Amino acid sequence: MQDSAAPEGPPKPDPSDSPLFRGALVRLSAFEAESDASVFAGWNEDPRYLRQSYDQPAWPMDAVEARVVLRALDDGRLVGFVRLYDIIWTHGSALVAISVPDAREQGKGFGRDGLGLLLRYAFHELGLHRLWLDVFGYNERAIHLYAGAGFREEGRLREHLHRDGRRWDVVLMGLLRAEWEGQA
Repeated sequence: MQDSAAPEGPPKPDPSDSPLFRGALVRLSAFEAESDASVFAGWNEDPRYLRQSYDQPAWPMDAVEARVVLRALDDGRLVGFVRLYDIIWTHGSALVAISVPDAREQGKGFGRDGLGLLLRYAFHELGLHRLWLDVFGYNERAIHLYAGAGFREEGRLREHLHRDGRRWDVVLMGLLRAEWEGQA
């Protein structure tokens, strides 16, 4: 009688270990509902993070909201996330989002490294032509990060956001593949 179980063979490689998804400080990996949900929930309870990330009232984030997470190379801990969404394949454009919500993890280069990985993936792997984003005018740290990656201010939604009794602009920024390749 033969054993009907197929031989297991060599272990399957983890796609996030590919150079395509690995930077100097972080690697991109899929959201893991079991282990990552509590981290995301904690971020979404932090009013400082919510003020930097959302123009809507705070709400719980479900697993569908997360697309790709940033994990530190040294120990694999979850340090942030990046997203490409609203992709319009006909035009080759997409919206970008990135965040390193925990203040203890900020300023270590994770955001810059993760953004670089996302840009490389969007332009080289997906063949996109244009990426864009919006950022709150008071989020100077993010504006500096995006400008350093090559994004240019393309416009403003003047006094679009109301926070803490004050009106703020929302800055629209964009990056073309040719611009990115010219600086890469």
